[in-house]
Amino acid sequence: TPTEANGLGAELDISHAGDFDSSLFADSSITTVMLNFTAVYPHEKFRPFMVLGAGVLRVRVAFPSDSGEIGQTQPAWNAGGGVVYMLNETLGFRGDVRYFRHFSSQSVIPFGSNGVLDFIRSSFGVTLTWPILQ
Repeated sequence: TPTEANGLGAELDISHAGDFDSSLFADSSITTVMLNFTAVYPHEKFRPFMVLGAGVLRVRVAFPSDSGEIGQTQPAWNAGGGVVYMLNETLGFRGDVRYFRHFSSQSVIPFGSNGVLDFIRSSFGVTLTWPILQ
């Protein structure tokens, strides 16, 4: 996440999850590619942040009664926030929660009464940082 001294920056978030609803689908996966704007409180150790962005959301499902699968890629947006805690100048931990949603409804894959796929993703991981040379 490149961030300016004032705490504003950008990030590219790419994620993939398989088997998101085994009660409805025989097989399924979601892939997201989002370009986000970030606002980070620029502190040495404790860095809360917010993200807002847009990109594409790819959904692939296979129904138990059918041998074929359906896939669809649509524009989507996401918003969320989290915190980074740095152990030293290079190594830290990061946790966040994000809300993802299609921009418009669709009828190809059944996602409830409104036809819009939306979900919340939480993640936790290790963060590596390094200074950007000027």
